Amino acid sequence: PEETLPPLWGDAGRLRQLLLVFISNACAYAPAGSDVTLRARAEKGWVLLSVEDHGPGVPDAEKAHVFERFYRVDKSRSREVGGTGLGLAIVKHLAMALGAEVSVDSTLGAGSTFTVTFAVPSDQACQPQ
Repeated sequence: PEETLPPLWGDAGRLRQLLLVFISNACAYAPAGSDVTLRARAEKGWVLLSVEDHGPGVPDAEKAHVFERFYRVDKSRSREVGGTGLGLAIVKHLAMALGAEVSVDSTLGAGSTFTVTFAVPSDQACQPQ
């Protein structure tokens, strides 16, 4: 059954840009012909939007750094796909501007899931006037 998500209030352009970077990275790093999956779900007062790929993954020691400016996990691979190391740093700042947080879950050699997590606004807060 299709899940109904609670509404989120914020800048749709920022959210679109954030998801575009996640999806673009997933397509760039995943093997040709593999799936990229976009998911949205509600979970105990939160809305989570995630993008999953089946690319090379991120080593555990590198996960804490992937949202830093100019950081690239695999420098040689990043040049092949034209990466500057700015995309995920921009995502982090877009998420912060939207009142959200970003995270990565990854298994080396099996792919990554990048997630942006939003707190669900209360009935009274963040409503348009």
